[in-house]
Amino acid sequence: MAFKFFINENSDSSHEKKGNAINDDDVETPQESDSGFVELDSKELRWLMWKLDLRIIPYVAVLFEVPANLMLKLLGPRVWISTIMLVWGGIMAAMVACRTGTQLVVARFFLGVAESGLYPGVSFYLSIWYTKKQQATRIALFYGSSTLAGAFGGILAYGIMHMVGLQ
Repeated sequence: MAFKFFINENSDSSHEKKGNAINDDDVETPQESDSGFVELDSKELRWLMWKLDLRIIPYVAVLFEVPANLMLKLLGPRVWISTIMLVWGGIMAAMVACRTGTQLVVARFFLGVAESGLYPGVSFYLSIWYTKKQQATRIALFYGSSTLAGAFGGILAYGIMHMVGLQ
């Protein structure tokens, strides 16, 4: 995958804005191609992919929440929520096969599509079973458990990442 940035020769750098002098020896000259684009190194490419991931998933979730809610109404919460969970698990399992950044972004897109119907579906499902007084507590517990899962998921991922060579 070759992501490229266009160099704007008219823009001011942050050093020039601060009034700091820049020597030509301090700055690496990027290798431009004939079209005026610069090839990204691996660190810049990882940063770009991380930023794309942060920018894509929230919009995908918002875009697909309405169709997900329509499917919730059509199929019912019992079938729809379990379908979302199976699709979500399948996409997460398939992400193991991702070898490039493009594949990962595509997988994250489809994960966002699957994820978009979960929270509205669970909120609707809880509204069926509990009274209004009990509902606020149950939804708060659901969202709180999601936050805790995210916190401990990061710690777990860190531990798994450092298990190189263990079998």
